[in-house]
Amino acid sequence: MKYQDHITAHFRIIPIKPALDGDKNVQAHRHNYYELFLFETGGGNHHIDFQSYSVDNQSIHIVPPGSVHLLRRNETTRGYVILLSRDYYFTEMNAEIWQHPNFFLTEAAKKPVAELHGQYALLNDFIVQIQAAMKQQNPYQFAILRHYAIILLLKIQQIVFPSLLETPELSNQQRLFYNFKQLLEKHFKDNWTTKDFADALLISTGQLNDLTKKTVGKSARQLFQERLLLEAKRLILHSDLSSKAIAYELNFTDPSYFCRYFKKQTNYTTQDFRAAMRQEYDWVVPSYLK
Repeated sequence: MKYQDHITAHFRIIPIKPALDGDKNVQAHRHNYYELFLFETGGGNHHIDFQSYSVDNQSIHIVPPGSVHLLRRNETTRGYVILLSRDYYFTEMNAEIWQHPNFFLTEAAKKPVAELHGQYALLNDFIVQIQAAMKQQNPYQFAILRHYAIILLLKIQQIVFPSLLETPELSNQQRLFYNFKQLLEKHFKDNWTTKDFADALLISTGQLNDLTKKTVGKSARQLFQERLLLEAKRLILHSDLSSKAIAYELNFTDPSYFCRYFKKQTNYTTQDFRAAMRQEYDWVVPSYLK
């Protein structure tokens, strides 16, 4: 599945308007940037990877880069979607808080949907100010918008996820695990071994496994397999690629080994998984894949 990168600026805000046709012609897709959906009035459903969520009044839905999603609005859905590129987030907005493993964008895969606790009006007023600034052409516009983006993320953190940063100081273990997760996201297709990850972190394989088991109760290899399987499941459900093509996409040199690997990990053949998931998530799958 290819990425859809229609973002034309590092930071954009687009109104979410009602869809009278229920977005029937929209297909599941993914992006290389963050999408933050702020819903004033709900309506419809939002499928993010392998979970479906109802779109409720005054709620936020966060779609990290790489996640496959499909929003089906209806005649009542209104709000905004904020687009934020990865480069902008990790370079132009570089600060200690963005690297915190409990910052809400780094936690989005665990908790992609939350309530705005009646604070939509506050965020809406601030977004109106940002939109006005976006229309003003001046030499300081880039710097102004960068600071607006930072404040907006901090406002969302404060309103929706205040407890995540109750302990802002990171322990060495937290920082090391976060660095491992960053490496995992970057290299999960590269056939890295646990030793490769440990070497990149300048620790031993035993130390890395101790770290991951203490943090999430799983070995580094298990976390690698989970990330690889997630990508395989995304491709099986949302594309028409053959098992062979998916194997090569994930850098398996032997497609038959990939099929055996997938069956061992999931108890499904790739064909059976595709059939089962497309039946369960029928509304997500475009008609040409059925």
